[in-house]
Amino acid sequence: MKSIKKYLPIILFTTLITSLSVSNVWNMNPVEKRIPGLGDCAAVGDAENEQCEVNIQEYYLKDDLSFNLGSMNGKTWTLNAEGIETMKIDGVLENFGRFEVQKDGQKIFVVKENNYYLGRDGSEDAAFGIRFLPIYDEADFADNEVTQTLDDYLRSAMGISAEDKLFAPIVYYHPEYFVGDVTKLGQKHRFDDGFTHMGAYIGKRRTRNAPYRYHNKKWEIRKKYPANIYQVSYDGVSQKVFNQNLHTTLRILNETNGTVRFSSLDYEKDFFDGNNLKAIFDFYRAWLDNTWIRSPEDGRPFWDIIKSVYKYDTYCAEHITMVINVALNLVQSEQGYIDLFGKNSMQVGEQQKMDATGSPVYIVDENGADKLKSVPFLDEYGKEVILSTGDKMMIEIKDPQLVSNTKGGEYFYALAKRNWKLHISDEAFKDSENFKTLWQKMQIHKPVEQTKAGYGLAWAPQTLADLVSDFMALYGRFDKVGFAGSVAMIDGFELEVRDRLKSVSNSDDFKKLVAPVKQLLGKYAEKVKAEVASKVEAIQKLMASGYSQEQAQMAVGQMVAQSYYTPFRQEVLPLLEVLRSPEKIKELGIELDQSDEFFYYSPPTVLNRIVQGNHRKNKYVQVRVLGTAVDSSVLEEAEKEGVSLAKNSVESEDDGSTEWEDNPLENWLSRWWN
Repeated sequence: MKSIKKYLPIILFTTLITSLSVSNVWNMNPVEKRIPGLGDCAAVGDAENEQCEVNIQEYYLKDDLSFNLGSMNGKTWTLNAEGIETMKIDGVLENFGRFEVQKDGQKIFVVKENNYYLGRDGSEDAAFGIRFLPIYDEADFADNEVTQTLDDYLRSAMGISAEDKLFAPIVYYHPEYFVGDVTKLGQKHRFDDGFTHMGAYIGKRRTRNAPYRYHNKKWEIRKKYPANIYQVSYDGVSQKVFNQNLHTTLRILNETNGTVRFSSLDYEKDFFDGNNLKAIFDFYRAWLDNTWIRSPEDGRPFWDIIKSVYKYDTYCAEHITMVINVALNLVQSEQGYIDLFGKNSMQVGEQQKMDATGSPVYIVDENGADKLKSVPFLDEYGKEVILSTGDKMMIEIKDPQLVSNTKGGEYFYALAKRNWKLHISDEAFKDSENFKTLWQKMQIHKPVEQTKAGYGLAWAPQTLADLVSDFMALYGRFDKVGFAGSVAMIDGFELEVRDRLKSVSNSDDFKKLVAPVKQLLGKYAEKVKAEVASKVEAIQKLMASGYSQEQAQMAVGQMVAQSYYTPFRQEVLPLLEVLRSPEKIKELGIELDQSDEFFYYSPPTVLNRIVQGNHRKNKYVQVRVLGTAVDSSVLEEAEKEGVSLAKNSVESEDDGSTEWEDNPLENWLSRWWN
């Protein structure tokens, strides 16, 4: 019989009676959802947001799954000797994109944070690993064989033709094989999973980033800085049409109006203002029209405010997030602009509007109201002005199209098209047919006035609660590190949280934030302790099979802990929702000063967290990894053919198995347990 140490980390024994699980019982479906019975995309939090999540796939945490290579266009690439050395993965290809969690210098388990679903292997099982995609960054932007091969593959995987536009988010990654002690990970955190920059690839070796000239608008992978390439799909709209909309939106927000402005602060300290539809489209209108005034209270064009207030700065991942959210909610056609912003003639603003009959509008004091039409007078900012007694004036409107406010859909479309042609003469707008935007699909009333965070967006903006929770789900699994390890990791985030939230000024405030979650962990620790104590027969059977008492207790303890994951997750979700809301945090006795609090984020790792099932996304939006771009000089063809990816589909990553065949101890316990 295989050594139990392969399956049961020593740390578990020291925390046996307080072990808890974030995994599923071994013989359960390996992609069991976080909230059972609610389908592939379970709604969480505010149901009307249509935000949902699945469980973290077992692939990311299962030690005994094989490492696979994906193929592209019939070829499979792997790292050569120089690549393995340059990537600093301890000389082992399988270490690429993995992190080792340790306790007192001993390995507990490995997180495969940058491995991903590749497709089905020859046995029809789900394959997991890396798909290396060669890039060559030294040629011109035009014709190059390596670049053309990559572009052909991406279009093939997306199911689009050679003439269709490419848009693919790219996220750069440090692949070094990291290790870290469980008690120190909160202090020396991996909030970003090693991902450090997000941009977009648009074909022919061209990338777009914030800041605009970052990486010289090309890859700049430099042999040791690979980038995952993602596909974002939108249900009900073909990839061809959605890519066109994304491509156009990207280039408007990236290249026009003097090009995108980068944050003056590190993204960890930058306010993600584009966390709701109103904020996004206020920004977008100001981007197109630097004279547009958001409200009379501002007293000046919104663009002037954007340039002078740090909260409107745009870091790399925020920029791409905003592009995707604009493209989901605005079709780049005149009708699309009208649908979102209304017609010019419907706008209230810089001139008086004629009345419904087309007659001139007269404004007088109340003494003359019986002779002349009386309506509110609006100043140039659309603000109502109260006339003094005796004031009398008349505004004659001869041509409503000339004097009514022209800042509706037609106006902003004309500006966008003008800017587009001015800066990018080789491209043109294309009207998109059968494109029902996300706000239309969700039946959002007045989308440009919606201020609810995450409402109608591709994914929920991340809060500190999300960052810590997502981190814990990967690196702080309490069935792996034990209850004590999980608590130590949570406590280790204190300085990070206090640094980002200035209102959390002391340890007592931090303890208030995390106390409900820690109390819930304690509740389940007692449940696990009690149930392990009752499993005398199971422990005796294992001891009769040759295991020591310690080993038998560890095995049963881990099994019990894993069985408690689902009820724990159901109970912890409402607690996390509290920590995602400034208003609800106030009920804990902490009132956040949101004028200078960095509460929302969209970090570079967000796409990978969504792919993992570790962050909420809109149920109509799908994300998958197409491959990992690596400098061609550190790649070579693999001897064995890799796994191909199905075209233009986001497949379920469920491999259909009901148990892990190569672990006799786990299978034996599972059969006994059930």
